[in-house]
Formats: sequence, C-alpha cells, structure tokens
Amino acid sequence: MKINRWIALIFLCLLSGCARFEYDVLVEPAGKDIYRQITIDPVGLLTVNIESEDGQAVELQWEPSERRRTEIDRIGQLYDAPAPAPQHDKSGPLHARAKPVAFGKKFNSKTPNDVGGAGFYARIKTNLGSCHLYMERIRGCDDQAGKLQEAFGQVDKATDRLSEWLKSQLPKDRDLPRLLRFLDKEYRNDAKNLMLIAWVSRNTPRLLGSATDKTGQTVAMEATARVLAYLIERKYVRASDLPALYRALNDDQPENMVKPIVRRMLTEKVGVKSKAIHDLFAAAADNPSAARTSIEHWNDPDPKLRTIARAWRQSPKPPEDQNAADQRKRDRRMGATMIWQAIFTGRSQLVECLNPSDKMTFRLRTGAQPLHTSGQWTPKNGLVTWSGLLDSEHLPMLCHALWCRENAEFQTAHFGRVILVGQNLVEYCLWRKSLTPAEADKWDAFLASCRPGRKLPQRIKRFGFAPSDATGINEPSENDYARVGINILLLAMDPAR
Repeated sequence: MKINRWIALIFLCLLSGCARFEYDVLVEPAGKDIYRQITIDPVGLLTVNIESEDGQAVELQWEPSERRRTEIDRIGQLYDAPAPAPQHDKSGPLHARAKPVAFGKKFNSKTPNDVGGAGFYARIKTNLGSCHLYMERIRGCDDQAGKLQEAFGQVDKATDRLSEWLKSQLPKDRDLPRLLRFLDKEYRNDAKNLMLIAWVSRNTPRLLGSATDKTGQTVAMEATARVLAYLIERKYVRASDLPALYRALNDDQPENMVKPIVRRMLTEKVGVKSKAIHDLFAAAADNPSAARTSIEHWNDPDPKLRTIARAWRQSPKPPEDQNAADQRKRDRRMGATMIWQAIFTGRSQLVECLNPSDKMTFRLRTGAQPLHTSGQWTPKNGLVTWSGLLDSEHLPMLCHALWCRENAEFQTAHFGRVILVGQNLVEYCLWRKSLTPAEADKWDAFLASCRPGRKLPQRIKRFGFAPSDATGINEPSENDYARVGINILLLAMDPAR
C-alpha cells in the first residue's frame, strides 16, 4: 500500500505522545537478601516501515526521548549494568514499541529506587520456623495533606477571583451582597466538600490495595452517586433535572439546558432575583470562553488584556472548527459516565495520551500463602501480584506481604508434631528475636532438651529465665518475660486453652 510520507510522519508524531514505560518487577527472597529482576518496556517508541509514493521502502524510526534514555541509564547503574543501545522489534509493518530492557541483581534488605520509591525485606529466623515481611512504596505522594491544602487553596483562589469579578461587573446591584455571602460561605465550603469526595475516589483503590480498572470504576460510580446526592440535598439541582443534565452532556448547545437550572438555583437557593445578575450568568453560559477570559484578566496589568476582558460581553463567540466540533460530539456521546470518570479519577483519555502514566506489574515469590497482603495470591506459582498505573500525585502503590515458614522437622522432633504455624509462628518469631543474648541461649538450650510426651506442656510451663525463689527452680514469676513465649507455645499445643 502506498502512503504519503507526510501522513506517516504526522501519524508517528501523534502516537509518540502516548509513549510510556511498562515495568515488570519480580522479587525472590534469597536467604536474608532478595534477588530483583526488572523488565522495562518503553511502549510507544515507534518504528514505522512504509512504502513511499515512488515505491521505495522508507523506515521512520522514533527514538526514545532523552528523559527515557536517562531513565534506563539510571536504572542500569543501580543494577551495575550498562544500558543497552535502543533495539526495535523488526517484525511486521508497524512496530508500536521498542524491545524491552531487563536488569537483575541481588540486593540486601533495602530495595533499590528503580521504579521510584523505597522499601525493605525482613526475615526473622528461629529453630521453630521463620517469618518474612516485604514492604515497598512505589511512587505516588505520601503528602496528601499538602495535596488537599493545595486543592482547597485553588478553591479559595477561584472563589475570591469570581467574587471580585462580580463586584467589577455589578458594583451597585442590590442583590450582590447576598450573592457574595453565598459564595464566601456556603459555595466555598460545598466546593471543598466535593473536592474531598473526588480525593477519596482517587485514593480509595490504593487504600484497598487494589488499583484495578474494575475497582476504580466501582469507586468512581460511588463517588458520582454521592456528588449527585450532595447537590440535590443542598438544592443546587433537582432529581427532575437529570434528563436536562443528560442532554447538556450530549447536546451541541448545552447552555440551553444549563441556564434554566442556574436561574432557578440563584432564585430559590441563593435568594437572588436581580435581572442584571441573572442576565450576567446567562451571558457567561452563552460565551464561557469570553467569560473565563474576563474573570482571569479583568484587572490584568496588561492594558490590552484588561480592555478585552472588560468588554467580554461584546466579544463574539469564537467559531469552532469542524474537527473540534466532531470531537466534541464524539466525547458527548460517551455520556455522563465518562465525564464523571474523568473528574473523579483525575484522568481522561486525552490526558492519558498526552501525559500517560507508567504501568507496573510487581510480583513477589513467597512460596507460601501470605497471612496478610495487599496483592493477589496465586497458589499455582507461589506469587503475590500487584498491578496498576503509577503517578506522583495520588497515594502510592504499597506492596506488602507477611508470610511464614514452619520448621516441620525441628517441631516434630521436639513436640511430636507441627504446632506453630501462621500468626502464632509470627508472634513467636518476634518474641524470640526480642530476647537478650543470655535469654536466647537459655531458651534455645531448653528447646533442644524438649521431647514429645504427656509431661511436655507442664515442663514448658515451669520454664523461666531467672529462678523465682531460693530453691533455684526456674518457674517463671508473673513479670518474667518468658511467660510470653510460653503462652504462645502452650496455646499452640492446646488451642482450647
């Protein structure tokens, strides 16, 4: 097929905007250390083979951006390996990605900052078994208080700017003080509450430990319902307005649906009956671009901008080119669900393409079912898996798992069967690790002397770190720390206790 090379170039440039990284990380404990393997797939770095109009084969190759080359170099240094030269898959007429790059290395308990974040692996090994904890924060922002303060600050700034603009437009209107009081108190607070709902919607999937598309959609729909209930209860809209709002989202002239709702809200909720104020909001709905310019620049130091902003009502509504109009129709046909998803997840398809998030699949080989984890456990391969989008705005992805491995041979030899598993083994490991060297030596010697039998529980019960009286018998006192470990063992031997 013959294709104009200029069309191919445009096609190439458009797709290059969707470039991102897809990371695949596999972590396997190796004694007290971990072996970590990372595969980096630079999606969207293109090679396009075309046939020009004169029949000659032409190859257009889109090389990785400087930032992405730097990223691969940086990760390669963490793994003591040079980054390979960019390689492209040569199969097929269109190649949507460069070849993946892989690195692997053994690390100590501290995880490397490759994808972005920090974490650790901890193992507590005892004669009766071991417990293991893996935890890693991946990108995101832990300073959500700062993010909320910033968002609330934007609400305050926008509200103040709108109030000042209204004063400049209608300085002597009799209903203006009432409208300004509404904006300063009720509207400002409601806007922050809605922003808080949006924040919860964006971050709840992370808190649940499952940032999948399904979870995100469920949370987004819940947030949408809460916003709708909030607006109806506070008389911004009515339930009967839903058909009109639906049409506003799908019609070429949404202002015709919105203006009656705004007019009623001003009259019934705010108590504003001034025709001048109603006409001002109607004019803003008819030409939102000019109104926005006026709000932002009515007091601009630049006299030209200031003049344009103050004469906004005389500004003709800017014509919309056909491509933009067609795109708007396509967007509106997606309906309210897509709009709410863009609001409450903080993303849209356009934003995703122009500023795409990296994706990550993280796998941890535990070999045993975790007692607690934020990931998905797969018994077949002994892996815990996390996956999701990565960004620097919302709560981080937190990959954590706690699991244990009992020493069946030692427990059977000294207790006749395996008694410590699961949570009991975790608590025992923590207790054993907290002993002083002298206490640990005495306890280990005692365990080595234990043999299966009916009298074993009574013998364990009498153990203590220090003699409780002059006879030298080591039966523990009430405040002997040995009681903690003894109770763990006795409870495991006889759960009915």
